[in-house]
Amino acid sequence: MPHSTRRIRRARSLAVWFWVGLGVMLLPLFNVAAAALNAQAAIGRNFDAAEEQSARVTVPIVELQSQVLAVPAREAVRNEGAYSRRNLDRAAEEIEATFAGLRDQAAAGQRTWLTVAEADWHRAHAALEELLDQEGRVAREDIDAALEPFLFHQRRASTELRLAAESSLAEQQRLVTAADAARREALTAIAVSIVGGLIVAGLAARRLARHVLTPITALERAADRLGQGELSHRVEVRRRDELGALAAAFNEMAADLERSRDQLTHQALHDPLTELANRALLADRVEHALAGARRRGTSVALLLLDLDGFKTVNDSLGHPVGDRLLAVTAQRIRSGLRAGDTAARLGGDEFAVLLEDIEADLAIEVADRLGAALREPVPLDGAEVALGASIGIALSGGVDTADELLRNADLAMYRAKQGGRGRHELFEAGMHVAAVARMGLEGELRRALEREEFQLVYQPAVDLATGEITGCEALVRWQHPERGLVMPGQFIPLAEETGLVVPLGWWVLDEACRQAQAWRHEHAALGGLVVSVNLSARQLQHPELLARVRQALEGSGVQPGRVVLELTESAIMHDGAVAQRRLEGLKSFGLRLALDDFGTGYSSLSHLQRFPIDILKLDKSFVDPLGTGAGGDVLAAAIVGLSDALGLRTVAEGIERAEQAAVLVELGCRFGQGYHFGRPMGPDQLAARVLEGLRSTV
Repeated sequence: MPHSTRRIRRARSLAVWFWVGLGVMLLPLFNVAAAALNAQAAIGRNFDAAEEQSARVTVPIVELQSQVLAVPAREAVRNEGAYSRRNLDRAAEEIEATFAGLRDQAAAGQRTWLTVAEADWHRAHAALEELLDQEGRVAREDIDAALEPFLFHQRRASTELRLAAESSLAEQQRLVTAADAARREALTAIAVSIVGGLIVAGLAARRLARHVLTPITALERAADRLGQGELSHRVEVRRRDELGALAAAFNEMAADLERSRDQLTHQALHDPLTELANRALLADRVEHALAGARRRGTSVALLLLDLDGFKTVNDSLGHPVGDRLLAVTAQRIRSGLRAGDTAARLGGDEFAVLLEDIEADLAIEVADRLGAALREPVPLDGAEVALGASIGIALSGGVDTADELLRNADLAMYRAKQGGRGRHELFEAGMHVAAVARMGLEGELRRALEREEFQLVYQPAVDLATGEITGCEALVRWQHPERGLVMPGQFIPLAEETGLVVPLGWWVLDEACRQAQAWRHEHAALGGLVVSVNLSARQLQHPELLARVRQALEGSGVQPGRVVLELTESAIMHDGAVAQRRLEGLKSFGLRLALDDFGTGYSSLSHLQRFPIDILKLDKSFVDPLGTGAGGDVLAAAIVGLSDALGLRTVAEGIERAEQAAVLVELGCRFGQGYHFGRPMGPDQLAARVLEGLRSTV
């Protein structure tokens, strides 16, 4: 871009230099015109000087003649037509004064005339004096006769001088006329030169505009179109000079911008990890597919796929391995589709497939094929990972928008996950009704927290050998004002999804600690009763966990050793490093920690060694086969033995029959809980059971 800018500036400067050159070319013409005008002015000044000089020559002669003639005439009048010596002397003085004045003013051409005039005057004066000496008085006629030679010479000199002056004036006039003609010719030449220069300049400017300014203007227009987003526009390159190179550089820049635009558009519409379409592109294609289906009278299917157990892979093997698994998943999905179908990644481990012109049975076949492909093990870092996917299928019948079709597919996928995962579900209208009800339940759940509609019940935990109640597990119930008692299975999953489980969990912890301390105040025999409280994964990851637990302990006054916090394996696997720090912080308060549902997750043995666990809770799935003769006691025995070897207390869950309790005692498990020992009950009922048991042993 900097090179192109410099070239544009250089091309524009050519026009400026052209006009400067034209001015330099016309400058000599202006100099000629100025010289002609100066010459004409000089000639005019010479003419004025010659005319003045002629006047200075001619006028004194005429004045002298008039004075010579006038003085005798005046004196003659005074003396009654005669001329006396006195008159002559007075006239001579005036004439001599005139000659003196003329000598002071005479130019070089007048001095000869003055010498002759003075000589003539002296001769005339001498003649007059001689006449006066002879007669005393001289008549006018005699004076005129005596002055006649002088006047004759003066008239001739005056005539010659006048003719010379007139000749000089004529020559000066000719020069002035010639100078004026030269001036007019110079002005005409200047006008012709200017007009011609302007014509040449106009032609040159037109050529310059065609060869320089027009390409630059084309570049400017192209740049404007480029700025308006027309990145495909190009400038026609016809020249091989710098402007042609500039146009070529501009086209190259525009091509780079277009490629960058296409790359950014691709990145904006595709997932960078899998190169599949993203949510925005999928929504656009679904809209077009729905419009085409309405015109053709066909159907569109949308499949929504969510990988089962992918979070566990991320937590246990790391995110880089998880990314590789997602890339393999995308490849398998793409390879199982037709050429016109669209595969997309919506985020995380969620994928979508758009099938056009397809019926329900064929869409189900595609879902089966994709499910089977995704269940195939994937070799990663020397291990094989097999997942699977829950798939929701939605058809376009009765659907108007892409959002509606996506919503239906999401509802079907959610139903597939609820049904056991690794399967597919076809959307039905009832799913939307259930989703609306679920949304209403979420609003009611939020209000229930504000209105304190929850209550705790306690399931006793016993010593399997003696049947003595040693503790209890606090379980939450929702006393709905209209629906009655709502069990945890109906609202805890929703609370987990919406995050409401965090404030609900804090309330359960506060209430359980308060109740444990209340039992101690009610009866000394209840002072050793231990209360177990479930801690959700969201609570464990919450930054205020330690502060809230300390607040619950200090606010109730309960001894930390009487409180057990139960966590599932999936909760502590979410972020192992954070979980370990939080668990160690909880242990520092004096609390005991229990690992719930042991044996149902991943990497259980490593967690037992890594995290500060005190109690191992044997999951109900390992307890159910006990006492049936089906051989299920092997796994239970192994877990109990492992717990003893690690110095942990084992608590069996879900004991419903006496045979199960007996087998557990034989296996060495000391503690258990389940319906066989008592269902969850209110705090007063539990206190009565404990006291009753104490009285029966006395």
